[in-house]
Amino acid sequence: MIGDLRLKKLHEFFEGYSKEELIWVNGYLSGLVSNGKLNGNADANGQDHKAVSTKKITLAFGTETGNSKKLATQLAAAGKKHGVNVKLTDLSQYRITDLPKEEFFFVVISTQGEGEPPIPAKKFYDYRVMFDEMEKEIDAVVVSTPDHTHFHPAMATMLRGKHLYCEK
Repeated sequence: MIGDLRLKKLHEFFEGYSKEELIWVNGYLSGLVSNGKLNGNADANGQDHKAVSTKKITLAFGTETGNSKKLATQLAAAGKKHGVNVKLTDLSQYRITDLPKEEFFFVVISTQGEGEPPIPAKKFYDYRVMFDEMEKEIDAVVVSTPDHTHFHPAMATMLRGKHLYCEK
């Protein structure tokens, strides 16, 4: 994550700080980064890289209870606040034939009952079908399921060499 020279400089700089001071610095830096005051575009060698600009992302939600719609709406608002062009859509209105046209496509689905998908989300619910039909179009996968169900979709994602964020 950080080059050896930078790490050495950090150790030298923070030598002599108390535990409490280091905790404060941690929070301070975190606040600067989250508020956009530090760009965080440099790599481990200190080379600055501009953030990749995105023309448009589509954020689709599938819901029966309204939970995923609420979350998708919050995500869309946060994206727009940071200058991202976000198209928010209900999966019941989305045509799967439009998927190849998308630059970036995100899906938020919340299950109901005993883990059943919402009716509008069934076409996106089974990860095996998605991988079989759209593997080349998938860059990354987020798995956010109960502990006993995360293994199979996470492993299928990794075996295909895709980026994975797994929240269990």
